[in-house]
Amino acid sequence: GLSAVQVALLAVSMGVEDVVLTCRHPLTARHFDLPSTWLDPRRVNEELFRFHSLPMEDRLAWIDTARFGGTVPPVYLQKLQLCMKEGRVSFREGTITDAHLRSVPCPLPLGKDSTMCDCPGTAPEDLHLLFEDGSEEVADVVILATG
Repeated sequence: GLSAVQVALLAVSMGVEDVVLTCRHPLTARHFDLPSTWLDPRRVNEELFRFHSLPMEDRLAWIDTARFGGTVPPVYLQKLQLCMKEGRVSFREGTITDAHLRSVPCPLPLGKDSTMCDCPGTAPEDLHLLFEDGSEEVADVVILATG
């Protein structure tokens, strides 16, 4: 959540014109990824005891249920929403299941004397991202901001 939003806002501040923020889950305004009991000195030992009492193979599943995904402090979420309202960032919820490169036809004139393009009829490859719902997005750059 927060890492992805920060990268998207950085891209906008650097002048990137078409920023698409893709997340598996909706973004939620929260200050922390964990329940408040983990931050409360009166309760944290109880949480740690529960965690350490679990068999090692069950701990990852317990962590997955204990933490909230896609959390963003309200101030960052407000900045993102402003950029979205201004059309500088778009948001896409979904899971990317595949990615592949595909060459696209070169839009520049090709000729024996042309110095505009030295590629053999294709431009640099576009990155095609396939989502679990079957839809596709094309990207120049993908940044994995998984926290």
